[in-house]
Amino acid sequence: MTWRAMKTIIVDDERLARQRLSRQLSAEQDVELIGECQSARQASELLAQGRADLLFLDVEMPRASGIELVKAMEGQSKAPAVVFVTAHEQYAVHAFEVGACDYLLKPVASDRLRVALKRARELLLLRNGAELAPPGPHDQSVTGVAEPLDHAVQERAGVVLVRTASRVLRIKLESIDWIEAAGNYVQLHMGTTSHLLRETITSFESQLPRDRFARIHRAAIANLDKVVEFQPMLSGDFQVLLQCGTQLKMSRTYRRRIRDLFGHSI
Repeated sequence: MTWRAMKTIIVDDERLARQRLSRQLSAEQDVELIGECQSARQASELLAQGRADLLFLDVEMPRASGIELVKAMEGQSKAPAVVFVTAHEQYAVHAFEVGACDYLLKPVASDRLRVALKRARELLLLRNGAELAPPGPHDQSVTGVAEPLDHAVQERAGVVLVRTASRVLRIKLESIDWIEAAGNYVQLHMGTTSHLLRETITSFESQLPRDRFARIHRAAIANLDKVVEFQPMLSGDFQVLLQCGTQLKMSRTYRRRIRDLFGHSI
């Protein structure tokens, strides 16, 4: 197979942010930067040429946001993989709801950027069979997004088994902080690491022990053993603070589930 680099576009209204990310990407062998845009409109024009594999996209931009740009691409064949790059944490759930493969906070660390590139490459391989560059100069194998085994959650053992291209990972349920929906995938978050699994959040939720995991949002499941506190918001929703420091939003719709588990309302 002939490998090629991912054709990549940076979209950010801040010139210095574009320059910084461009410098970082120039050091990555599997990236070919084909354009930089300062607005969603410019990005749409470049994307219309149909050459991009990967989009690094800011969220907050004048006139049209990055999330609006992604929504405008819905239904397009061979749409690029999207990695949001922003200074704001609060858009993460929304970003994954519209199908982002990763979400990076500025300033972006180089090792975290490589994780995002790996996820984008894996998603593109599954989505459209793009012949993309391998992970490293001496490694000609490409690890795919983790595939679920039959009955992925092994209740008796309290583990999740996921198959990659070269191995089967055994992940203890107790090590999972929270689970995030990403389109037809779920992302298992464990401290500073995560695994992308090709399974819907509804399907994965049905396999989890209901006394230990609770859906708190349409795009998030929390490990209740990792919850430190529920913080009420003026809107009637709650912020859910986890031991790892992550804050998740709990919609009012899911408060009853917490009441059923703990025996009283919050």
